Amino acid sequence: PIGYLSWKPDQRKSKLNVENGVGINNTHALVVSGEAPTSIIQTINVKSGETYLVSAKGKKTNGGLQLTVRWLDKSNNLVDWYMMKNTSFIANSTTDWLQAFTIITVPDEITKLVLIIGTSPTQLSDIFYLDDIKVIEVNGLLK
Repeated sequence: PIGYLSWKPDQRKSKLNVENGVGINNTHALVVSGEAPTSIIQTINVKSGETYLVSAKGKKTNGGLQLTVRWLDKSNNLVDWYMMKNTSFIANSTTDWLQAFTIITVPDEITKLVLIIGTSPTQLSDIFYLDDIKVIEVNGLLK
């Protein structure tokens, strides 16, 4: 989708499409298929000290899904791995869509949040559906 990048670690194939009718409430969703683990990446401007809710919904035929938050400093350098936040997608009792979310405060000297959703297929036929991806500033809601 517009504004996102994708990455896969090797020459194995993966396919990304936005498809109508497969998302939540039959809307559009990002569909990832193929044999390669694939990361969907978006970078978002943030301010040090602010707090954000980061969330996404996903559905899968098999394999794994993970949401990761990383950081870029003012020189666009990726910040040390120990500052990243990994969040698993968990079952929701009211729907077959899994959900991942975290509330995270931007560290000092950070200017960008890097949102990464990773797929880990276990077989060629695995399909992943991603929808309702959000980054919401929540400082005012927490006071």
